[in-house]
Amino acid sequence: MSSSEDEKQDFTCESPDLLDEKQDFTCESPEFFDEKQDFTCTSPELLEAADNVRVELLPQQSRELYWSTYNAFIEWKDANRVKTISESVMLTYFGVLANKYKPSTLWTKYSMLRSTIKIKHNIKVKKFTRLLAFLKQKSNGYEAKKSKALTLDNVKKFLSDAPDKTYMVTKVALIFGLFGACRNGELCSLTTNDVIDHGKIIEVTLKHTKNKNTRSFCIEGEPLGLIKTYRSLRPENATVDRFFLTYRNGKCTNQPLGKNKFGSMPKEIAKFLQLADPEQYTGHAFRRSSATLCADRGFTITDFTSLGGWTSSTIAESYIKDSINHKRKRSREITDVIEGTSREDVTSQPEPKKTKLQVSAQSTANIQNISDLLSNRDNVSLNIAHPSNINIHFHIYNFFYV
Repeated sequence: MSSSEDEKQDFTCESPDLLDEKQDFTCESPEFFDEKQDFTCTSPELLEAADNVRVELLPQQSRELYWSTYNAFIEWKDANRVKTISESVMLTYFGVLANKYKPSTLWTKYSMLRSTIKIKHNIKVKKFTRLLAFLKQKSNGYEAKKSKALTLDNVKKFLSDAPDKTYMVTKVALIFGLFGACRNGELCSLTTNDVIDHGKIIEVTLKHTKNKNTRSFCIEGEPLGLIKTYRSLRPENATVDRFFLTYRNGKCTNQPLGKNKFGSMPKEIAKFLQLADPEQYTGHAFRRSSATLCADRGFTITDFTSLGGWTSSTIAESYIKDSINHKRKRSREITDVIEGTSREDVTSQPEPKKTKLQVSAQSTANIQNISDLLSNRDNVSLNIAHPSNINIHFHIYNFFYV
């Protein structure tokens, strides 16, 4: 049977999906009349303006990629002398792509073509159910490769051992990436006005995010000194307002860091630490490391969505499920069942023993005792004798410096 006959069958089939496609072209909705008026209008200027408005519907940052994907499809269609865009045509095209690309890439191209074809031809590719079934079938059993994540020990070792003269900007980017679960583009687009120094804390606002929702986070504790030092190296005659500038031999230049530089930083850290497979520490490693560390410390789903700006709880749930603490909790519950220990017996533990510390106003040696006890004990009770004229300041860091 010829391909033209196949096309005819597509339009004579009585399936509900096809009926929906027919309705797209025969419905009397206002949107349909608007489309007809656009194409019968005698003003070329108005037609061009309408096309420009439709183009604005695509994401600005990846608009060129959308159109290059669309143009590749059109070139393939023209080369094969195909005049229409139908489900059979799309199935054939993605069948060709499936021989070259992994399933995740196929879904990306599908998403781009769905948007561009709707804009240019007013065809709803999302209603091509057989095409969706094909893509889902190709995804069965496929597991996307994920960037490796830096551990807490990795982070501490790099921040303490890597020389500032060479790695200062990488250290600052690492701190920002961990505290804010930042993407490369978010770090790249930060300006000096987005990083506010409040003295004991630094407030960072991410305005150019993937989902267009501004989010912010704070940094405090030991990392502040490094961030302030890096900022002080900024040239007085800097003509750009980007926060992250190129750093060489202990000095900042007037050249802002590019997105690709941030993407290579995790691999740079892995190489310094001599970690296995440094190539697997991709540009997503900062964000993934932040999420993993937070999951291991018991962050809730609400905490996760606030930290990383995720609009869906699915990703947050996956990090929590994969965290070592979550796995240990499940392991303890299974162990309780096997050993016959009730949950009440496990949770009804005696109150932890507390260490008591007596502090005298005349004793300065006790100050070191306080520091030692706070850093080496989970539970400390403090009794102060003669408490007049005594000021005690506690600084407890429990995020990445614990």
